[in-house]
Parts: sequence; structure tokens; C-alpha cells
Amino acid sequence: MIFASTLINWGALGEAFLYAAVFAIGVVVVMSSGIHLYSRSEGRFGAQKVINLAGAIIALLIVLAVVGLSIYELTVK
Repeated sequence: MIFASTLINWGALGEAFLYAAVFAIGVVVVMSSGIHLYSRSEGRFGAQKVINLAGAIIALLIVLAVVGLSIYELTVK
């Protein structure tokens, strides 16, 4: 009888799960802070509006870069 411990590399599976969890939480945090910055820029004028919009755009670009890199890594391997 073959046990699951001989068929599955549990250490590698746990490592992949940890990376995926950290990655997902990071993307959610960055995107939600971008949305928050964008919503704060609605009633503002001048430098505060520009700073909030710039932060929102940077957050969006970070998320797009992470998603693009993930797609690239999945297709290359």
C-alpha cells in the first residue's frame, strides 16, 4: 500500500501555499490602499489631490506588475 506521504512532497506544498497566501494578502492590501487613496482625492484640491491620485496610480501599477509577472512565470515554466 502506498501512502500519501511518499507521493506528495508536503514541504514543497506547504512552501507554495505560504508564498501564495502572502502574495494574495499583499495584492489585496496594495489594491485596497490604492482604492482608499483614490476615494480620498475626490473632495480635495491642490497638492493633496495630486498626492492621493499619484499614490492610487502607483498602487494600481504595482498590482498590474505583480499580476503580469505571475502570468509570465506561469507561462514560462
